[in-house]
Amino acid sequence: MTWSSQLKKLIPETTLISSAALAVAGRGATIFMFHRVLRSSEACYDAEMVTSADLFHDFMQWLSQEYDIVPLAEITTRLRSGRPLRRLCSLTFDDGWMDNYTTAFPLLRQFGVSATIFLASAFIGTTRRLWQEKLWYLLRSVPMDSFSEFVQNWQAQNEIVDYAPATSNFTAWRKFLMRLASQRAEDFVANLQAITPAKAVPPEPVFMNWDQVREMRQAEIEFGAHTVNHVLLPAAEAVAVQAEIEQSRSEIERQINHRIAGFAYPWGALTPAVRESVSRAGFEYAAGVQPGLVRPKSDPFLLPRIAISDSVLRYGNTFSSTHTAVYVAVKSLSRGTSEY
Repeated sequence: MTWSSQLKKLIPETTLISSAALAVAGRGATIFMFHRVLRSSEACYDAEMVTSADLFHDFMQWLSQEYDIVPLAEITTRLRSGRPLRRLCSLTFDDGWMDNYTTAFPLLRQFGVSATIFLASAFIGTTRRLWQEKLWYLLRSVPMDSFSEFVQNWQAQNEIVDYAPATSNFTAWRKFLMRLASQRAEDFVANLQAITPAKAVPPEPVFMNWDQVREMRQAEIEFGAHTVNHVLLPAAEAVAVQAEIEQSRSEIERQINHRIAGFAYPWGALTPAVRESVSRAGFEYAAGVQPGLVRPKSDPFLLPRIAISDSVLRYGNTFSSTHTAVYVAVKSLSRGTSEY
């Protein structure tokens, strides 16, 4: 049972509780983090990345009543100038998924609000997929005997001494590969695909193209950088780190003909050196994944965000304003670090 489901069992649905929770959550500015907004027929390898279209609509309706929804640049400008941050919120999306354009964008326009989408630039306008998603598809298709032999050979060839998962469980393998440099994880998945039935991974694009990005930009959607290849920055060499950061920015700016100010660390993973690289590249702010509120003394290069997904918003078969408010209030009290 997840923490949020336990919370829902304990907290009754009342206006008084909702108001008290919002008083706590409104003590600073809140940056909400999304990944995907999907229709009921669409699947994702990670349920915690998914917000259903109907719940996203209800959440937007609730936010419009309870918060002042502003562009993320407004929050960071206020942070630097010392202006009030209370009861402000911003919406952010990571990666640049196609559904951000097809599903989320129409709803954002319906409510007349902006958002910031952090793009992994090498995925935009291509059929490329994140290695985690490809792994999810491949592990459902590869024969177990072939997979076991493949893993043994791969470990020997790459001198991997850590114990690999004994099964083809996706969660275990994702966790294992996340401990390696991103290129090693990419290579593992590419080699696995070579022994897996053809078309195990769907061929259609799952990320936006540049025309869609430009259309959203014309509608006042902000964009930021999320590296070129969505790499685990703390595991990369310093030269590669700087290239991933700087080249993602230059490519996005070239494509949209507009300066971008923000960066988001893939998986929220960073070190002091990575943070310095982002600052040195000329960004004005950077977002992590640790929860909390933006307060007057917050570091603009370690901005906290509160993750939103179906597991947070859904109460039975509907949206719950009370339980959402309590969740946001609890997460707003976090003082966690974003460092890897």
